[in-house]
Amino acid sequence: MIKDIIEELTRIKSIPWADFLTENEHKSDREWWVLGQAVNLLKLAGEKYPIKAEPRNPPDADFHCFNNDESFCCSVEIAEVLTPERKRGEDVKNKARPSNYYEPRPNIWQSFNDVLKKKLEKQYGSKCWLVIYHNIPFTQICNYGTWDWAIKNNVQNLIDEKTMNLPNSPYDQILIINADAEVLVRIHPDLVILIPEKIF
Repeated sequence: MIKDIIEELTRIKSIPWADFLTENEHKSDREWWVLGQAVNLLKLAGEKYPIKAEPRNPPDADFHCFNNDESFCCSVEIAEVLTPERKRGEDVKNKARPSNYYEPRPNIWQSFNDVLKKKLEKQYGSKCWLVIYHNIPFTQICNYGTWDWAIKNNVQNLIDEKTMNLPNSPYDQILIINADAEVLVRIHPDLVILIPEKIF
C-alpha cells in the first residue's frame, strides 16, 4: 500500500521509544522513520525528495517511492550502522549507558565501511537511492571536530585509497544521516555536506 511518508513519521511518534528501538515488530517502522528523516532533511536542503512510499520485500529495495501524483520517483534502500559492540536501544532499555559511551572507539569506521561495502555489492535497478542511518554517537568517533566533516573525510579516504568503488556505485545517490537525524551528507554522485552540523 502506498502511504504518505511524513504521515507515517507522525504515526511512529506514538510508539514507545524503547519498544520502537528494540522490538523486532517495529523493524518496518524504523525503516519508515529513517526514510521520513531523510525526506525532511532533503526538503530542508532544497533537494529533490519523494512524497509517498510503498514498502517492498527482497530482492527489491526497501521502498518504492513516488511523487505527489504517485508517479515513480525512486527506490530507496535503508541501512543502519551501529558501534560494533552495541545493540540498538540497549541504553534506553536499561536506562543506563556504559561508562565508555562517550569515549572514541578503536577502528570505529570499520562498521560503516563494512555496511557500505555490502550495500555497494547489491543491485536494485536504476533510480535507486541508498540511505544510511549512522547510528553512532560522534563522541565514539572522535573528541574534536564535527560528524559531517568526519564522514566526508572518511569517505574521501576510501575514494583516494580506492577501497570502495564509489564512482561506479549502482545507486543514483547515497545519503548518510547522523544519529540525531539532524545532519545530512551525500557521498555519491558527489561528496557534499547538504545539511551541516550546528555548532553552538
